[in-house]
Amino acid sequence: MLVASAVMGIICLSFGSLAMSVQMANEYSQEKNLIGQHARVIQHRIERAMQNAHTTEQFPGILPIAYYESSYDFPQAVAIWNPETTAATNYPQVDELVIFTIDPDSPNRLLEVRSSSDSSSAPDLTDEAAWRSLVANLVDASSSDIVEVSNLVRAGKIGSNFRSTLRFQTRILPTDADIAAARAGSIDWEDLNWATSIYSSKAGLRQVWCQFEWQLVPDTNFNNHGNLQEESVPFFGSSAIYYQADARQAAISGVSAGIRKMYESDWGGIESTLSMNLGDNLSYQVQYTTGDAWLQPGDPDYTEKPFRVTVVSTGYAFDPASPSVRSEYTIRAVVQLVRRKLQDNPSSYAAAAGHSLYSYGTGTNTLEAPNQIHGKTFINGELDLCEDWQKTNRPFHGLIDEIVVYNRTMGSFEIFTVNLIGNLTNSSLASVLSSSGIRHWWRFNESSSTATVATDSSGSRHGTYMGGVLPAIDVGGGNKAVYLDGVSGRVELGNFDLPDDESFTIVAWIAPYSFDGANEDGRIISKATQTNAYDHWWMLSTTKHGGNYYPRVRLKTTSGFYEKITNNAKLHTNTWTLLTLTFDSDRNEMRMYVNGSQKDSWTVYGDAQPSTDVMTWIGDNPPGSARSRYLEATKSLAEADQGDYRPLAGEVTLSSDRNEVSTALTLLRQLGCTPSYQQTSAGNPGSSTISGSTYQLYPGGETYSIPLLNSSIQYQSFEPDVDTNPLGIFRSNGNITLNEQTTIRGTLISQVSGSDIRLRGSEIEITGANLPSLDGDSTVYQFPALIALDDIEASYNVGATINGAIAAFGDLEINSLYSNS
Repeated sequence: MLVASAVMGIICLSFGSLAMSVQMANEYSQEKNLIGQHARVIQHRIERAMQNAHTTEQFPGILPIAYYESSYDFPQAVAIWNPETTAATNYPQVDELVIFTIDPDSPNRLLEVRSSSDSSSAPDLTDEAAWRSLVANLVDASSSDIVEVSNLVRAGKIGSNFRSTLRFQTRILPTDADIAAARAGSIDWEDLNWATSIYSSKAGLRQVWCQFEWQLVPDTNFNNHGNLQEESVPFFGSSAIYYQADARQAAISGVSAGIRKMYESDWGGIESTLSMNLGDNLSYQVQYTTGDAWLQPGDPDYTEKPFRVTVVSTGYAFDPASPSVRSEYTIRAVVQLVRRKLQDNPSSYAAAAGHSLYSYGTGTNTLEAPNQIHGKTFINGELDLCEDWQKTNRPFHGLIDEIVVYNRTMGSFEIFTVNLIGNLTNSSLASVLSSSGIRHWWRFNESSSTATVATDSSGSRHGTYMGGVLPAIDVGGGNKAVYLDGVSGRVELGNFDLPDDESFTIVAWIAPYSFDGANEDGRIISKATQTNAYDHWWMLSTTKHGGNYYPRVRLKTTSGFYEKITNNAKLHTNTWTLLTLTFDSDRNEMRMYVNGSQKDSWTVYGDAQPSTDVMTWIGDNPPGSARSRYLEATKSLAEADQGDYRPLAGEVTLSSDRNEVSTALTLLRQLGCTPSYQQTSAGNPGSSTISGSTYQLYPGGETYSIPLLNSSIQYQSFEPDVDTNPLGIFRSNGNITLNEQTTIRGTLISQVSGSDIRLRGSEIEITGANLPSLDGDSTVYQFPALIALDDIEASYNVGATINGAIAAFGDLEINSLYSNS
């Protein structure tokens, strides 16, 4: 019985040991199976990513990332260029990378990380710190896609830190140094270490080989891994990718062809591409982009950016055994475009080129002070220049041949003889007038129409041609006369007075052109301070009486004031008439002779009253018009270099069909312009040339959109933008009003029919932007600062400065306080 019990105890003990062994074997088997499953997953995911890697000569497709502890390196992460679609460039973006890395907080965890939202460029290939920083940021980022591949990777402690047993190592054959040496010619291409011995005289199959190793343990607590040497299982994996060299040579061929293509007439421009198969599994593709990535704001050449073209050539080298495997090499070349010429102006604009003002319409062009237009001017319509606000002049319109003053009273027969023999030839006139008592004789026989001095051939009282006068008019027989325009023309004699207060004769040969309007009381010669009767010392003029025109005389004597109209001697236009006025104080008599015949006489008491303070003019009444004084003052200031305030200066082409000669004489004599008085014609340039919403700087160049502005602008600034609007062109689709503190540097265009540009408020500054200069041409070119399909209008109280040309297809209106001009 006792023996039986002992045997039973032994049997039970044996069964217990057997059960424990079976249990231990089962646990061991499960651990090994788990480790094996993790190992297969790790190897599969890493190898699959590597086999689909994209390579270029700038990035080998696989990059181990090392971490350091003391003097040891731990390459426990790897970046694989594995774009989900075609690679964007020849260097990876972050969203094209797959990264396998150990979790920094749990070194037993192997993570697969991808960030699909980060399109920034990956760090430089040699910047290890930047790569480690990128990995850490991606692991921490909530936007990253993270997969835990395994949590059984064994970790070991070194110092105070744990490091994973996972390691990556790559080898590239031939090496970059060998490839560079072959390209430099120091090594034969055939002598390079080609991993597969596949090469030709200019290409070969490079290999990027990556081996990786790791240990797995059946425990997720890395703090226990130091005691699990016996349980750890090592694993090894590797993968290789191949790509053909030399993609670089293909890229070089492409960039050369791409630049050459730009010189050809059929170049498709910025949006075009160029590609070619070079044979030997080599090809290239060329693309063009506007700009230069190396130019940054502040660079002296930054404004040249729109005129630079980056030629991007990507060379491809394909593995002949596996066409899906290829290498790429990209070269960028920046081409600086040389500006040779501007695009031709539209034909309708050719005539306007070079003008400060080009007015093509046939309407009235009203220009009031203090506006200024300096430079070449073309006026096809009527010019109304500086309206006279105070009429104090009495201009004579027509020709005056002779004015003679004697210090005696000529007799009737002598006067008849003068008329009979007189104004036939220059010599006969001289003989009959050159009699005793002649003191002053203005013959107006100057040889030049630009003469400024009216010579006194008998005395020393030379006159000055002023305003709208045209000397040297040939009237036949070698005789000449002066034309007075009936607006501002006159001959100023200073404070000239009669040579004898008791007896004198005034002879005037005149041919009036008109008596209408301002010329009804045209002064032939007048000594006066104003136009009122009693403001005259003496005067000979024409006047209107009862619908006809007659000679009129005024004389201030020591006894009184006398005025007489000879209303029986009607004057006619375009007819030479000899007027002779005599005065004899001894007889108390004045007489008027017309064409040698006495027409009137009247009693006058006293002597002619002298004055050295009162001015005497031929052809108008002192002091003349405010308009003339203003215009001539601006000319005097300009000639004295004291400021040029003339409303017009420079070359002026004036339509003779729509302007009186007086306007041309005003420009010539009163402003010192260089007028061209001629028949003119000018077509409407039309609006087609200012339509559209885009522009190009050169054929095939980038298309820039013209910004559309609001209908009312204030407190805003607009200027060119090198990247989006290099010429600084802006537009509106209707009326646009520029209010306070508006600044525009460039061109503003109102494009819709009937649309105006209106200037209101203060501190408005509009400056045309200079166009980029042409090669070898120092000329500064600008687009107009303002272009309106209808009117450009400025209110009278606006505070605006416009530096540049303006173009109004309707009217240009600058409103004064009293009127529009």
